[in-house]
Amino acid sequence: MDETGYAIGFAYSAKVVVLRGSLINFKTINGLREWVSQINAIGMHGQIIPPFIIFRGRQYTASLWQEAIEAVGDCTIGMSENSWLNQELSIKWLQHFKQHTRRTKAWQAY
Repeated sequence: MDETGYAIGFAYSAKVVVLRGSLINFKTINGLREWVSQINAIGMHGQIIPPFIIFRGRQYTASLWQEAIEAVGDCTIGMSENSWLNQELSIKWLQHFKQHTRRTKAWQAY
């Protein structure tokens, strides 16, 4: 299992003026971005588990669900106040993991 966070939102270009010879790296982030957590995992027998994506908020809209499906494909969405994993989402993640790793007749042969 791996939990990754990344920023989503509108990107824009910016010009930065620095002194010649300066070795400072600059990073610009505008206020239209939001942090999202994504949990990725692989089952013991090599099953690919669809990502579990955690957005900040209390409930998701149909448009958010459609955008996630278009961007990622098969996935499960969770919501928390800070877009981090919490106790309630941990239980949902375990249910998500169990659903995608149940043994089928094909796996029982191993």
